[in-house]
Amino acid sequence: MVISGLLVNIDPGKLEQVKEGIQSIDGLSISDVIKDRIVVILESETVEEEVAASKRIAMMSGVASVKVVYHHFETQSGES
Repeated sequence: MVISGLLVNIDPGKLEQVKEGIQSIDGLSISDVIKDRIVVILESETVEEEVAASKRIAMMSGVASVKVVYHHFETQSGES
């Protein structure tokens, strides 16, 4: 399992639109909203799924940038 924390910077006036887009993607949850920034928790089974979800957010209209600020990977046996 992969757990990541993302900081999503939003273009002015696009916050609600981007929040709706993020909430529509499985495995993503909004942890906090600070002005024009959204803190997102991403849970996925593989690193490839994590990368795909990050790219999907980055391609959303109204998203200025996406930064991975935390990344944790566990194997099936629970090792980090």
